[in-house]
Amino acid sequence: MSAKPLLGDASIDEEAGPVGSFDNTTSMARASLPVSLRSIMTIILVFAAICALALHSSPSPPKKAGNPGKDVIQVQRLDTAHIPKAKTPKGKRGKRLVVVGDVHGCSSELSRLLKRISFDAKFDHLILAGDMIDKGPDSHGVLALAQSLDATCIRGNHEDNLLRSHFSPTEYPPSNKISILEQNLDKKDIDYLLSCPLILSLGNIPSLETRSSVVVHAGLVPHVKLEKQPPWHVMHMRTMSKHFEPSEERDGDPWWSVWHTEQKKLHKKERMTVLYGHDSRMGLVEKRFSVGLDTGCVRGGRLTALVLGGKGDKEIVSVRCQDYT
Repeated sequence: MSAKPLLGDASIDEEAGPVGSFDNTTSMARASLPVSLRSIMTIILVFAAICALALHSSPSPPKKAGNPGKDVIQVQRLDTAHIPKAKTPKGKRGKRLVVVGDVHGCSSELSRLLKRISFDAKFDHLILAGDMIDKGPDSHGVLALAQSLDATCIRGNHEDNLLRSHFSPTEYPPSNKISILEQNLDKKDIDYLLSCPLILSLGNIPSLETRSSVVVHAGLVPHVKLEKQPPWHVMHMRTMSKHFEPSEERDGDPWWSVWHTEQKKLHKKERMTVLYGHDSRMGLVEKRFSVGLDTGCVRGGRLTALVLGGKGDKEIVSVRCQDYT
């Protein structure tokens, strides 16, 4: 791979506090109080116990996103040799970045998409925004094509699931689908998946408005440095609360809506564009500071690419997909 890792694992390890208990002294004190006051105190204590229990038992992201024993690459900077230049020597073809949404094992569709845009590895660089594998018929074919083109990959939740099961099957027992998928992958494929960062920093792309841009699988939390972004949420988020709490559920605002609002508050030099996949239900989402590229290929939707040139040119290209579900 031409990109160079900047950081190692940045997982979060948080322990919930113990649930409170009540001793005999508390019970005796309550017994000496008036009936009405004891009743109120009982209600308060029960309510506090319920809240403590909920806090202690509520589900939280895994302590380590990624395969135990192997570092997850948190941030990686794309080799500047791949960045499209605003000025191209006369008579020469300019470089392009091609960012593709969730492929999910649809190798024939990926080949057709690259043919549609006249992809040439001498000038163009392919970036796959995570979830390259699983669900579809030919994950190995997708990885083989990606490696043959020296494509840069992003770690999505499906790559993460496979790697965790591969390196620690006792702690993360593989599902039947993951087991079958693993059997069709070789060591070269696994090594390639290990090279996929959570966040790929592109820097300044002439065809994007902001001076800084990144590719991730799911999303980013506003006002948090790339090095400190929670890995689980980077691979799984879909929505976000007004307090910047991410969720993979759909019980809040789309994360990119919150991101857009917060970017507008920043100085132009601090703003960042995020290119991502993951949320096929939302489909193609083009916003000022983000572009969502998962258009549900594996379910019979489309496979979509964002093609970025060096002279301010930007194009969305897609091909129809077969339904493999």
